Amino acid sequence: MALAKRWAATTLLVLSLSACGAMYNSDNFWDAAGNWDSTKSSEAAMAALSKGDFNRAEELGNETIRRNPKDPYAILTLGVVYENTARPELARQYFEVLASMNPQATAMVGVGPTAERRTIADIAAQHLTLLGGKGKAMRSEPTAPSSADLGMSDDANVIIRFQTLQRLLDEGLITRDEYNERRGANLGALLPYSAPSPATGVGRPAPGSEQLVMRLRYLALAYEEKSITAREQVAERGVILDALLPTRSAKRADPPPPVTDQLQVAASVGRLEKLRAANVITVTELNREKAVVFQKLQASVAATEAAARVAAGMAMAPPATPTGPGLRLSSYGSESQAMRAWAALQKAHPSQLGGLQPLVTRVSLRRRGVIYRLNAGPVTDRSAAAALCRSLRRSRVACEPTVLGAR
Repeated sequence: MALAKRWAATTLLVLSLSACGAMYNSDNFWDAAGNWDSTKSSEAAMAALSKGDFNRAEELGNETIRRNPKDPYAILTLGVVYENTARPELARQYFEVLASMNPQATAMVGVGPTAERRTIADIAAQHLTLLGGKGKAMRSEPTAPSSADLGMSDDANVIIRFQTLQRLLDEGLITRDEYNERRGANLGALLPYSAPSPATGVGRPAPGSEQLVMRLRYLALAYEEKSITAREQVAERGVILDALLPTRSAKRADPPPPVTDQLQVAASVGRLEKLRAANVITVTELNREKAVVFQKLQASVAATEAAARVAAGMAMAPPATPTGPGLRLSSYGSESQAMRAWAALQKAHPSQLGGLQPLVTRVSLRRRGVIYRLNAGPVTDRSAAAALCRSLRRSRVACEPTVLGAR
C-alpha cells in the first residue's frame, strides 16, 4: 500500500510536468530519437524514464555517462530524474550543462496532438525555467533515501558501512575513539577529494548491521559470563570491526579521477546530497568537499587555458587580479555559486563581459551574514562601467559601477 501511494504521488508529478511539456510521451518519443548514435544503456535509460522507473533510469544514465560523458540523452535523462526525485540543485546543474553544450539533437515532448519536436537544448532551457520557479518550494531538509533509492551501487555499500558504525556507537558497542578512528581512516570513501584514500574494498557488499550488533552483544555477554577470555573477545571483535571499516590497511583505494568538466561537478554534488540525506556526512563536510571539487575544476580550466596560450605562442603568466573601474553584478551564498554565475553571464553576454575578469569578494553583513559579491573588470573608466551596466540592465542583469580592489 505504501509503495502504491508513493507511485501515485510520483505519477501526479510526472503528469503535471507533461502538461507543461517537460516530460516525454513514451509512444511518440522513439520516432524522434531514432536518428541519434547512442549506446544501448542510453536507450534503456530513456525507456526506464518513460515508464517512470526513476531508480533504473538513474542507474542506466550514469552508466552511459561513464562511457560517454557528453551523451545529451543520458544527461537529459538524469536531469529529469533528479527533477522528479526532489534534487533540484543537481537537476539544475545537469540542465545547465546541456544548455552550455547546446545539443541540436531532437526529441518529441508533450502528449497527443500537442506533442512537438524540440531540440534538447530547448528542452533543457524549459526545464531550467521550471526549476527557477520550483526551487523555492522544495524542502530544505534532506529526506533519508530508501533502500530502493540506494540500489546496489558501491555508494550504497559505503553508506551501509558508515551507518552501521554509527549504530554501533549509539548502542554502546564501540567507543567514541574507536568510531572516530575507523571513520577517519576511511572518510575518503565518502569524501574522495577532501579526505585521504580509504582502505580498498569499502565499496564491496557490507554485512547487515543487525548481524554485527547481535554478534558484538554476544561477545560482550560471553566475556561477562566468562565463557570466553578477554583475549578471545578482543580478537574476534577486532576482526569484525576491521571487516566493517579497517583502521589500518596495506592497500588504499586509488585516488579519484581529476575534475575536468562541469558534468563531473554536478555528479559530485548529487552524490554529496545523497550522502547527506543518508546522514553519513555533516553539512560542514559536504561544503568542504564541494569547495575542493570546484577548486579542482577551476585549476583544470586554468591549466587548459594556459596550455592553449602556450600553443598559441602567448605568455603563460596568469591574468592579474583586476583593479580599477569595474562592474558589481550580484551577490551569492558561496564563492562557487558566484563563479558558476559568472560563467553563465559571460556566455550569455559575450559582447559586454567577454573581455572582463571576475573578482569575487567575501563580505560579512550584520543581517544577511556572509555573502560573496561578484564583480568584473577592469574597464577604462567609470563612464564605460556605467554604459556597460545600462546595457546589461536592459537584459535584466543586475549591475552597478564600482571600483575593484577598493576597501
